[in-house]
Amino acid sequence: MARKENPTSVAAGAKRNSVPLDDRAVAMGARMRMLRVKRSMTLSELAAKAGLSHPFLSLVERGMARPSMTSFSSILTALESDPIEFLLDLTDSAPVDVPPGGLHIVRGQGAQLDHYGDASARRLAASPRLPLLVEYSGANVDEGSHLVHHGDEFLYAIEGALMLHLGGGEHLLQAGDSVVYDAQTPHSWRSADGAPFRVLTTHS
Repeated sequence: MARKENPTSVAAGAKRNSVPLDDRAVAMGARMRMLRVKRSMTLSELAAKAGLSHPFLSLVERGMARPSMTSFSSILTALESDPIEFLLDLTDSAPVDVPPGGLHIVRGQGAQLDHYGDASARRLAASPRLPLLVEYSGANVDEGSHLVHHGDEFLYAIEGALMLHLGGGEHLLQAGDSVVYDAQTPHSWRSADGAPFRVLTTHS
């Protein structure tokens, strides 16, 4: 049975006026639709596979709603994608080939954020020669769907405490802890105590 998204993640104005939330929501929706079409999936098939409602996913694809982090992970799992692959085409801080003696700064206050209910993701400064770093902030206590993707994943806990679910085990990570794990093993993470957390992650 498809679960309903938290109504706080759908702006009231979107319901009344049927207009996109903002440019970031439109970009996310377009990216989701592109991956869905690439996988030859209908919206109904994606909804069934992700365990979400068809109307809600339709709003997301049109930029009229944002998924929570839990629903976002369910969508990625259904699309057989991963957060970094999904975010690559959405970043305004795209990888820059820095010239000798040069630098590329992405200011914290000016960096674009993608929001998922009460959570957010921020892409940091990147170079084609380095892995893309993503900073996640959230307080979700629901682990959501377990992601599976290629390579190894690195995660560094910047603030707060989170519980990493990996395969059949749980691992508590606190600020300052870091971990590398096989991303082909089903995994997810959530707040360990309901308080906000912030992590830095990338994968090979």
